[in-house]
Amino acid sequence: MSSPNPPFTIHPATPADIPRLTHIYLVALSDDPPAQIKFPSSTAFNAAVTAMLEKQIGDPKWCIMKAVDTFSGEIGSWGSWLEHSASDADQRPSKHQHEEGENGEEEEEEEEDEGKFDFNPGRSRPLRYGAHECAF
Repeated sequence: MSSPNPPFTIHPATPADIPRLTHIYLVALSDDPPAQIKFPSSTAFNAAVTAMLEKQIGDPKWCIMKAVDTFSGEIGSWGSWLEHSASDADQRPSKHQHEEGENGEEEEEEEEDEGKFDFNPGRSRPLRYGAHECAF
């Protein structure tokens, strides 16, 4: 028994995809209150997303993938991530900064953890499409 074609195929995004990727992003976040506060007009939001994608597509540290409808050929969705290496994690400041106290002793500075990620991304397995490689 043969398996049917998948409804979507995954491919790296290209600069030609930016208008469609921007449209999908705007539709997905059109009712998002933080986005509405930061970008009071759809024109400003569109310009910011377009500029973001123009910087990210082609940057070897960014992986932007699109899901293409097998039947219509249209982009139905997309995702992106920033690839980190172990050396990137080594360059981060330590979680607890040390300062010298009044008596010459080291004092630990407390840090707010809210809204921050504390993990070592390491290396993950590569996802290859032609010459393009992304980690996931």
